[in-house]
Amino acid sequence: MGAQLWYHVGPWRDEPGVSLREVQVAHLRSAFDYPARLAEHLASAREAVRLTEADDPYNLLDHYRAEVARFEELAAFPPPATPDDEIARLRMLYKASGEGIGCVLDVTHVNDGGGVHVARRLPVAEVARLCGADRPTAVAAGLAVGRINAELGRGYSVCFPFYDESGRPSGWCFVGNTID
Repeated sequence: MGAQLWYHVGPWRDEPGVSLREVQVAHLRSAFDYPARLAEHLASAREAVRLTEADDPYNLLDHYRAEVARFEELAAFPPPATPDDEIARLRMLYKASGEGIGCVLDVTHVNDGGGVHVARRLPVAEVARLCGADRPTAVAAGLAVGRINAELGRGYSVCFPFYDESGRPSGWCFVGNTID
């Protein structure tokens, strides 16, 4: 398996991190059911323990038992009170994979430097190079996703504003790759 592209459009906000959070909450609500995901992970880990107790040629039993304990600990917490709490719990749930959740929910914040799970705000010159305009429309931003993806490493993401036909900012484009 390889890194997978993800792409989201968020509302215009003066700070891209505010738009990112709105995108994340919308994606969380549309694509994730934390209690169900936790139950799936716990059932899978328990099954791995059961199967490995019978035959453990790779010495994985302790690892699977630790996973069961970690998931049981998560299950003992009260339900997440806020979307931020739920995203944090999902990150804990997927932590052992080393791959993260595999979507925009992995991004922790936005800055000018970027990094793994940090969206880099593209400078105007880079936006112009990738989108063909320093003030791209939403359509131009969408058409640039493939070019942007070709330059992103695993776990990296970028963001940049897009504009309406009159040149006013109208939203943020977030483009990223999963780790695997």
